[in-house]
Amino acid sequence: MELLQRSPPLIREVNGHDAPRSSERLTGWDHVPLATPDWIAATNTAIVARAGDWCESLFRYDQTASLATIEDGASLTVPFAGRGLFVRFGQPNLPIYSGESLGRLDVLVDERPYPSIFPCIEALEVVIARDLVPGTHRLTLVHRTSGALAGCRIEGFGVTNVPTGEIVLTI
Repeated sequence: MELLQRSPPLIREVNGHDAPRSSERLTGWDHVPLATPDWIAATNTAIVARAGDWCESLFRYDQTASLATIEDGASLTVPFAGRGLFVRFGQPNLPIYSGESLGRLDVLVDERPYPSIFPCIEALEVVIARDLVPGTHRLTLVHRTSGALAGCRIEGFGVTNVPTGEIVLTI
């Protein structure tokens, strides 16, 4: 109990950002890096290359713009340096608003195919790759129509430089 009442969390810089160091305060694990992702906005034309018809827009109450397409074959290519990558979609995961996210995304990392993503049935953030060899990589997302269904909205990409994992809860 004394540890919790002592002082406020210590702060250190991680990936250029200040981050709480509660793990050190409570357990003394100073050697464990915090998984603070670097963010690449989909609208960042200096980094994200577009092919095909993409439009920039805001969904209701969004504070960050997304890129949207319904064109079969439209793609985004993102170079990144890190060990892992996730995509954040720019729409709520509600069926009533999912008309613009009914397509499929084919995924390539370093020209290798990864499992396709169906934005309408996924979480808002989806891990694309983890445990990559440290260094520079290239992600390509290709929008594909799925029968008569089309569309996706992408807000951005998170890059991690430390190993990540998932927690699975069985109820």
